[in-house]
Amino acid sequence: MVVGQRLDTVTLPLLGTIPLGGWAWPVTLLWYLGFINSMNLIDGLDGLASGISILASAALVVISLAVQEMFSTLFAATVCGSTAAFFYWNVSKRKIFLGDSGSMWMGLVLASLMLNLSQITPIQLPVLLAPMIVPIWDTGTTIIRRYRRRTSIFQADDFHLHHRLLRLGFSPASATFCLLLVTTGMILFALSDFLGVAWLGLPAMGMWMMAAQLGAQRHLQNRRHGLDLFSELSYALGLDDRLDKLTGRIEQDVADIIDLQTERQRVARLKAGVRDGTTGTVTVSQETADAVRPPSGEPF
Repeated sequence: MVVGQRLDTVTLPLLGTIPLGGWAWPVTLLWYLGFINSMNLIDGLDGLASGISILASAALVVISLAVQEMFSTLFAATVCGSTAAFFYWNVSKRKIFLGDSGSMWMGLVLASLMLNLSQITPIQLPVLLAPMIVPIWDTGTTIIRRYRRRTSIFQADDFHLHHRLLRLGFSPASATFCLLLVTTGMILFALSDFLGVAWLGLPAMGMWMMAAQLGAQRHLQNRRHGLDLFSELSYALGLDDRLDKLTGRIEQDVADIIDLQTERQRVARLKAGVRDGTTGTVTVSQETADAVRPPSGEPF
């Protein structure tokens, strides 16, 4: 394992410290693999993986100071500062990118820091994992989704959290900001319990509400856009239908006018006493005869 670290005990709420015994090495291996792969999977937007790393290392600085672990404090502060410099050039300048090696390195460093702190002092596991809530959630849902679809868990797809936010209408920057808000809220909530500072839960709730508001706003905008598009399509289809009906009425009116002119010509020929050249008779419809018949008692 990395520098000989091993997860010998786990501290959980209500259960206290649990020794792992013979499961220590397998759980430690799973710990490192989980962190490394979760950071790699979440690295889909500029500033997302590095932003989570900054927040996580800053939280570890606070936790290390609280338990007076100076080595972990300096190590976490170094990671936070170096990642912040990278974040600037990655998001603002778009000059450098993490890649697989960078995101995996971040996962390795965070896993090592958190494991070291958990073995030095009995810190509850949810407090340590709070900064990693977004990568852990994304990795867990990805594994379940690919298993249910009977596809390989190593096969890439575009159904990660950040991809879903982009489909909701978020820009890459706003999607990153929303996920970092959720991460910050989880960190503050965990620190409020760990440090015994209850008021830290208030800004945590505020950040979650802000993230929820952003999501609801994008959803409503998409729904409004969809309704507008549906209305435009319906209006266009309605115009076509009305145009077809109008065309049909015009054609019927033209046919009626032609029939009326024909009947008028035949009536005029009848009044003038013009006979048909072939049969010697004039064929008139009953309606036309009734129309031209003189009043009773008058000669035709």
